[in-house]
Amino acid sequence: MKSSATLVIGHWDYLDSGYSPGAALLAAAVWHRRELARQFIAEGGC
Repeated sequence: MKSSATLVIGHWDYLDSGYSPGAALLAAAVWHRRELARQFIAEGGC
């Protein structure tokens, strides 16, 4: 009879959640620009 073994090696670390400070600024700028575009369209836009 042939036997087999499986070796599983793994390690998980929780690093953080959310944006880095620079990415948060970029995300806020993108959100703001999209909000302005949404308002422009809602007001009749071009």
